[in-house]
Amino acid sequence: MTIAAGLDLEQWEQTRQSPEVRLKVQDDVRLGLQLGIIGTPTVFLNGRIIADPSVFVLTTQTQDWFESLGFREAYVDELPPAKKATYDQKRKSEIYILDISSER
Repeated sequence: MTIAAGLDLEQWEQTRQSPEVRLKVQDDVRLGLQLGIIGTPTVFLNGRIIADPSVFVLTTQTQDWFESLGFREAYVDELPPAKKATYDQKRKSEIYILDISSER
């Protein structure tokens, strides 16, 4: 695949082994560790790491569209506490969640 993309493997290896690139990678790893990053992706919100990040939506009409984007149907118990407390049962909104921490 790399050859098909036109990558010069010899040049890539020379660059990868260069002192400048090694220092840059070491600096990036050091910064990541200082920030508490232990894997990718890592999601930050207002300067804080979000464990198991996800996006949720409430909808009454566009379920199939959200499913086509990778959202899964969910339950009220899976909502964040503040949203769970204000969820209106009368609207009969369906809940969909997209986990953004894993590869899709």
